[in-house]
Amino acid sequence: MAILSGLPEDCTSSDVEKAMRLLGNRASGPSAEQRAAWKQARYLRGAATAIALGVALWSAHVVLGARDEEAKLTLSLGLAWLFWSVAPPAWFLFEYNWIWPRTGGDFEDLKYGQELAKAIWVGIAAVLLVMLTGWGR
Repeated sequence: MAILSGLPEDCTSSDVEKAMRLLGNRASGPSAEQRAAWKQARYLRGAATAIALGVALWSAHVVLGARDEEAKLTLSLGLAWLFWSVAPPAWFLFEYNWIWPRTGGDFEDLKYGQELAKAIWVGIAAVLLVMLTGWGR
Protein backbone atom coordinates (compact mmCIF):
# COMPACT_ATOMS: atom_id res chain seq x y z
CA MET A 1 0.00 0.00 0.00
CA ALA A 2 3.00 2.31 -0.06
CA ILE A 3 2.09 3.17 -3.66
CA LEU A 4 -1.23 4.63 -2.50
CA SER A 5 0.43 6.91 0.04
CA GLY A 6 0.08 9.82 -2.40
CA LEU A 7 -3.71 9.82 -2.08
CA PRO A 8 -5.29 12.51 0.08
CA GLU A 9 -6.46 11.53 3.56
CA ASP A 10 -10.11 12.30 2.78
CA CYS A 11 -10.25 9.96 -0.23
CA THR A 12 -13.06 7.46 -0.47
CA SER A 13 -12.90 3.74 -1.12
CA SER A 14 -13.88 4.39 -4.74
CA ASP A 15 -10.81 6.64 -5.10
CA VAL A 16 -8.62 3.82 -3.77
CA GLU A 17 -10.29 1.30 -6.13
CA LYS A 18 -9.75 3.62 -9.09
CA ALA A 19 -6.07 4.06 -8.17
CA MET A 20 -5.64 0.30 -7.83
CA ARG A 21 -7.37 -0.27 -11.18
CA LEU A 22 -5.09 2.26 -12.86
CA LEU A 23 -2.02 0.64 -11.33
CA GLY A 24 -3.24 -2.80 -12.36
CA ASN A 25 -3.87 -1.70 -15.95
CA ARG A 26 -0.39 -0.24 -16.25
CA ALA A 27 1.24 -3.36 -14.86
CA SER A 28 -0.60 -5.82 -17.08
CA GLY A 29 -0.72 -3.73 -20.25
CA PRO A 30 -3.72 -3.36 -22.56
CA SER A 31 -6.32 -6.10 -22.70
CA ALA A 32 -6.93 -8.17 -25.83
CA GLU A 33 -10.07 -6.12 -26.49
CA GLN A 34 -8.12 -2.87 -26.24
CA ARG A 35 -5.41 -4.18 -28.59
CA ALA A 36 -8.08 -5.24 -31.12
CA ALA A 37 -9.73 -1.83 -30.93
CA TRP A 38 -6.43 -0.04 -31.55
CA LYS A 39 -5.66 -2.41 -34.42
CA GLN A 40 -9.01 -1.53 -35.98
CA ALA A 41 -8.29 2.15 -35.37
CA ARG A 42 -4.96 1.72 -37.16
CA TYR A 43 -6.82 0.46 -40.25
CA LEU A 44 -9.23 3.38 -40.04
CA ARG A 45 -6.33 5.82 -39.77
CA GLY A 46 -4.82 4.17 -42.84
CA ALA A 47 -8.07 4.63 -44.76
CA ALA A 48 -8.29 8.25 -43.63
CA THR A 49 -4.70 8.80 -44.77
CA ALA A 50 -5.48 7.31 -48.19
CA ILE A 51 -8.51 9.60 -48.54
CA ALA A 52 -6.44 12.61 -47.49
CA LEU A 53 -3.79 11.70 -50.05
CA GLY A 54 -6.46 11.48 -52.74
CA VAL A 55 -7.80 14.90 -51.78
CA ALA A 56 -4.26 16.31 -51.80
CA LEU A 57 -3.62 14.94 -55.29
CA TRP A 58 -6.94 16.33 -56.53
CA SER A 59 -6.08 19.69 -54.96
CA ALA A 60 -2.70 19.70 -56.68
CA HIS A 61 -4.43 18.98 -59.99
CA VAL A 62 -6.81 21.92 -59.44
CA VAL A 63 -4.01 24.27 -58.39
CA LEU A 64 -1.73 23.33 -61.25
CA GLY A 65 -4.60 23.97 -63.65
CA ALA A 66 -4.75 27.63 -62.60
CA ARG A 67 -3.53 30.18 -65.10
CA ASP A 68 -1.22 32.50 -63.18
CA GLU A 69 1.00 32.21 -60.10
CA GLU A 70 -1.13 34.40 -57.84
CA ALA A 71 -4.22 32.31 -58.60
CA LYS A 72 -2.24 29.15 -57.88
CA LEU A 73 -1.12 30.52 -54.52
CA THR A 74 -4.60 31.68 -53.56
CA LEU A 75 -6.12 28.36 -54.61
CA SER A 76 -3.46 26.43 -52.70
CA LEU A 77 -3.95 28.39 -49.51
CA GLY A 78 -7.73 28.27 -49.85
CA LEU A 79 -7.79 24.52 -50.30
CA ALA A 80 -5.31 24.01 -47.46
CA TRP A 81 -7.39 26.21 -45.14
CA LEU A 82 -10.63 24.48 -46.15
CA PHE A 83 -9.16 21.05 -45.51
CA TRP A 84 -7.49 22.12 -42.28
CA SER A 85 -10.66 23.72 -40.95
CA VAL A 86 -12.76 20.57 -41.52
CA ALA A 87 -10.51 17.51 -41.18
CA PRO A 88 -9.16 17.82 -37.60
CA PRO A 89 -12.55 18.51 -35.96
CA ALA A 90 -14.01 15.61 -37.92
CA TRP A 91 -11.17 13.43 -36.64
CA PHE A 92 -11.76 14.56 -33.04
CA LEU A 93 -15.43 13.60 -33.31
CA PHE A 94 -14.58 10.30 -34.94
CA GLU A 95 -12.02 9.47 -32.29
CA TYR A 96 -14.38 10.43 -29.45
CA ASN A 97 -17.39 8.53 -30.81
CA TRP A 98 -15.86 5.41 -32.33
CA ILE A 99 -12.27 4.81 -31.29
CA TRP A 100 -12.15 5.86 -27.65
CA PRO A 101 -15.21 3.86 -26.46
CA ARG A 102 -13.74 0.65 -27.86
CA THR A 103 -10.36 1.08 -26.21
CA GLY A 104 -11.63 1.61 -22.70
CA GLY A 105 -8.88 4.14 -22.15
CA ASP A 106 -8.87 6.91 -19.59
CA PHE A 107 -11.12 9.81 -20.63
CA GLU A 108 -8.75 12.36 -19.09
CA ASP A 109 -5.93 11.10 -21.35
CA LEU A 110 -8.17 11.45 -24.41
CA LYS A 111 -9.27 14.92 -23.34
CA TYR A 112 -5.69 16.05 -22.69
CA GLY A 113 -4.48 14.78 -26.06
CA GLN A 114 -7.36 16.41 -27.90
CA GLU A 115 -6.80 19.73 -26.12
CA LEU A 116 -3.15 19.74 -27.18
CA ALA A 117 -4.07 18.83 -30.75
CA LYS A 118 -6.78 21.51 -30.77
CA ALA A 119 -4.29 24.19 -29.78
CA ILE A 120 -1.95 23.20 -32.61
CA TRP A 121 -4.85 22.96 -35.05
CA VAL A 122 -6.14 26.46 -34.21
CA GLY A 123 -2.65 27.92 -34.51
CA ILE A 124 -2.06 26.44 -37.95
CA ALA A 125 -5.56 27.46 -39.08
CA ALA A 126 -4.85 31.04 -37.96
CA VAL A 127 -1.54 31.12 -39.85
CA LEU A 128 -3.21 29.76 -43.00
CA LEU A 129 -6.00 32.34 -42.70
CA VAL A 130 -3.49 35.18 -42.32
CA MET A 131 -1.63 33.94 -45.38
CA LEU A 132 -4.86 33.56 -47.34
CA THR A 133 -6.28 37.00 -46.54
CA GLY A 134 -2.91 38.74 -46.94
CA TRP A 135 -2.93 40.60 -43.62
CA GLY A 136 0.12 42.78 -43.29
CA ARG A 137 0.63 43.37 -47.01
